[in-house]
Amino acid sequence: MADIDQRTSWGIHAEWLVAYLIQEGVSLSEISAIVGEKISNPDRVYLQIDDYLGLLGWSAKRLSSPHLGMDMAEQATAETFGTLGYLIKNSPNIAVFCEMLEQYQVILMTGMKFSFREIGGLFEVQWQIFRPPSESTRQDVEFSLAAFLNVSRDALGKPFNPKKVSFEHECQLPLKRYEDTFGTNIAFSQQRNSLYFNVEMLDTPLASRDLKLLDIVKSYADSKLSKWQLCDNLIEQAKFIISISLETEGAGVDSVAQSLHVTARTLNRHLRKNGTNYKTIREEVIVALAKQALRESNSSITAIGSKLGYSESSSFVRAFKRLTGTTPVLFRKLSLDKSTQFSQTSSTK
Repeated sequence: MADIDQRTSWGIHAEWLVAYLIQEGVSLSEISAIVGEKISNPDRVYLQIDDYLGLLGWSAKRLSSPHLGMDMAEQATAETFGTLGYLIKNSPNIAVFCEMLEQYQVILMTGMKFSFREIGGLFEVQWQIFRPPSESTRQDVEFSLAAFLNVSRDALGKPFNPKKVSFEHECQLPLKRYEDTFGTNIAFSQQRNSLYFNVEMLDTPLASRDLKLLDIVKSYADSKLSKWQLCDNLIEQAKFIISISLETEGAGVDSVAQSLHVTARTLNRHLRKNGTNYKTIREEVIVALAKQALRESNSSITAIGSKLGYSESSSFVRAFKRLTGTTPVLFRKLSLDKSTQFSQTSSTK
């Protein structure tokens, strides 16, 4: 079963990151060396997801900034994010702000996303990036959630604080650095990277709202969204949506089709026409993600299974064995053995 070609199709428009680094005294030649390609125009920078994360991790060390993500977010405005930023800034209220962000975020980035839901009287803003946990993903998570807050505060023109905050990673001391940005109700080593607000805040009007300008920008954004949908294979788009929705209730065919702006019937017909079906591509995604997590992270089998939508680790183990012919534990051991053997062979040359 072939892995998804994530490296070539997922990435982010990272002009904001390059601009910050230049401001901090990092040269374009240094940045180019890290991402592996020459950046001649800092106003047009698109990085593949692994190059983006690699640059983030390197930048934190280069600038001696253990909280680089939050440091960068302090300077983030809606305009930082181009068309997407203008869409959310000119929305009438927080509810539409979030709708615009969820619908149009693919014009800025893929392989990572914001999602929103109401749960227990609270409104959750979740950030996901489709890569195993690392120092680089920690920086990305902290930047993304802090930037959401700062852009929201600017648009509202007043304080806007979450009721609580959760991070999957551990706290990078000092704790006060987090409290200065997110408030005092912060939990680490959790299942999700999320901000939680009182649901009533959704009706809060934005001070920056401009409905006429919103219509103009939305028309332009729709054309960009259409180009994305035309240029990318529908099956690969469906796999992307599945991959970042497995631990939620959004990985069903109806939800995926809705995210792709087609009907479930149209999606199923397209899959059949290409010799596959929804169950098969969902399983392909699960296997690809599971293999990657087993190879590249130290996460437990239970944690990996949970990320892939399995409430019981035994269910994940059975599914993995059915789809691959081996168990997660054995696959990880064989991958580690191969990696060790390769390292030993390389060191003797």
